[in-house]
Amino acid sequence: MSPTDDQTLRICRHLLLSSPPGQFDLILSDLRNVLTGTDSSALPSLTPAWINTVRSEYQKRVHDPRAATASDDAIPNNEFHASLKSAVEKYVRSNYSHRGVVSAHAVTAENGKYTVTIFSERISLANFNAGSWSSRWIVDPINGSVSGGAVDVRAHCFENGNVQLRSLKEVAGVKVTDPVAANAVKKIKEWEEGVMAELEEMYEGVGDGMLKSFRRVLPLAKVKMDWDVNVHRFVKTLNETSESMK
Repeated sequence: MSPTDDQTLRICRHLLLSSPPGQFDLILSDLRNVLTGTDSSALPSLTPAWINTVRSEYQKRVHDPRAATASDDAIPNNEFHASLKSAVEKYVRSNYSHRGVVSAHAVTAENGKYTVTIFSERISLANFNAGSWSSRWIVDPINGSVSGGAVDVRAHCFENGNVQLRSLKEVAGVKVTDPVAANAVKKIKEWEEGVMAELEEMYEGVGDGMLKSFRRVLPLAKVKMDWDVNVHRFVKTLNETSESMK
């Protein structure tokens, strides 16, 4: 039984929201080809309004501040906001301005607390890789604290394979001393560097640890491979001799 229009759109939405970094439009193009490559009269069309809605949902899901509208970024004009925004801008400029990296950040306010959002991505599809980094932090100037946050890292490598990584690290809140804005950003920097160090340590151990554990100690034949080429030549000669004597 063929899926209904609603079911088809739900499947398309799920695939788009699962897009690797920088590949939303590629997945969208493939979906269009699939939908038009069959009996297109029986399939729903991906309208511009539907695509824009899903694209906005995707950007919000990966915490891309570029998806924010003017109403989402209604910030009171006060000294603390100006100090926090300046400290975040300086941090992002010095740490997320590498070649090929696109970054964005935002500082928004709600109920007296400020949300710092940092997003960066490096898309190199010609070299079969892409990745993104996003983090969100809640700064509370009244209580003098960074009341928690999270770092979401996504990576995709697809040269001679297709491997995706997602690492989500949540951090508990801590108190910070005055000046709260500057010290909050220092704490954010410390946390993000810690997450990066953990990822680097994990990558270093992948070959000898994680991937090695996936390998079979013995092949299905229960005999270890003998890599001595002379042994294989000898076996080949015996087989050829046996065949010629038949």
